Amino acid sequence: MERLALRWSNRAAETRVLWSDERMVNKL
Repeated sequence: MERLALRWSNRAAETRVLWSDERMVNKL
């Protein structure tokens, strides 16, 4: 269970980074 949670949080962080990158690119 803990490993699954870690994997989920990791993926969430990745998507968050991608979203922030897209926002920055759109701003530019």
